[in-house]
Amino acid sequence: MTETAHMLRFPSGGQMRLYGGGRRVLWLMGEEEYAFSDQLPEDTALISVSGQDWNRDFSPWPAEAVFRGQPFAGGADEYLLRLTGEWMPQALERFGLRPSSQGILGYSLAGLFSLYASARTGSFPLTASVSGSLWFDGFLPWLEARSPLAEGCYYFSVGDREKSARNPRMARVEECTRAAARWASSLSPRVCFRLEKGGHFQDPQLRLQNAVHYLLYEHEAQNG
Repeated sequence: MTETAHMLRFPSGGQMRLYGGGRRVLWLMGEEEYAFSDQLPEDTALISVSGQDWNRDFSPWPAEAVFRGQPFAGGADEYLLRLTGEWMPQALERFGLRPSSQGILGYSLAGLFSLYASARTGSFPLTASVSGSLWFDGFLPWLEARSPLAEGCYYFSVGDREKSARNPRMARVEECTRAAARWASSLSPRVCFRLEKGGHFQDPQLRLQNAVHYLLYEHEAQNG
């Protein structure tokens, strides 16, 4: 493992970059950089986690490819174990962080993984799936069969044109995202579903910034 004051690189290929610092820690999956780091409050650290094989590490189980190319290998459980059992504790120690609460968020397949990790472990009371690939084969039935492990704060967003995708699997994304928000609402009053403008690739960093803002600010105002 190599490191700088704000960067860790692991021998197996993972990389983490620290923004800010404080007792609230957000883990941003699948992103090399975060464009709105200057807007983080003083008590919040955001750690971007990159270097994944997205089709392997972010997919809960094997599935056919959406387009021609690499199918989904279903390596999320193995990756989640390495992430929570090894990398995250090492990063917290190296960065000198002692979190009072932790959150996880991601975009596209990383948004799918973020919700999967939250539902599997209960370790992330702040969870956001941003344009998440919640259409993934079998994911919604799996999710709806589970009880949320903690009364946390959940944020879901999707572009209003994403349901127009030509691929019929991907076209279910808004329907599945709304259903996932209903699942979260079965336990927690702190749930937001937001319909953004555009298709899947429009303004991903801004959509992530909206998610971070809700997790850190808006849900508190919403609940008084």
